[in-house]
Amino acid sequence: MPRFRDTVPSSRSAEETFAYLAAFERVSEWDPSIESSVRVDDGTLRVGSSFDVVVRMGSGPLALRYTVTRLDPPRSIELEARSGRFDILDAIHVEPAGDGATVTYETTLATKGLWRLASPLVQRALDRLAAEAMTGLRRRLSVG
Repeated sequence: MPRFRDTVPSSRSAEETFAYLAAFERVSEWDPSIESSVRVDDGTLRVGSSFDVVVRMGSGPLALRYTVTRLDPPRSIELEARSGRFDILDAIHVEPAGDGATVTYETTLATKGLWRLASPLVQRALDRLAAEAMTGLRRRLSVG
């Protein structure tokens, strides 16, 4: 099962860092593989809140609906998306660290059908795309 995990420092407080990352409609600000992300519902972020996300893929854009499945502000949020090719789980954990915070971001792809045979290729693509996203996140979370 393809998986990526990385830890990113933030010079922002844990509360501010969590608020920024939980506003998943802003993911395109730091992840270059995301074409757009729009929150589907209104009101306070909660389990069940959803985001329509368009991912840039080699074969063309892929539309996904990410739904918040776990929420523990200001510590963690998990979002899931499902497609015919794979299911995705993004888990974001924020811990205070001095005046700032540390973010652990983990993405897991459960490939489906014939895509299971391509898991090694999917892992390489995930590693590349996620590394680019983490570079963007590092830039966004550093202040000054």
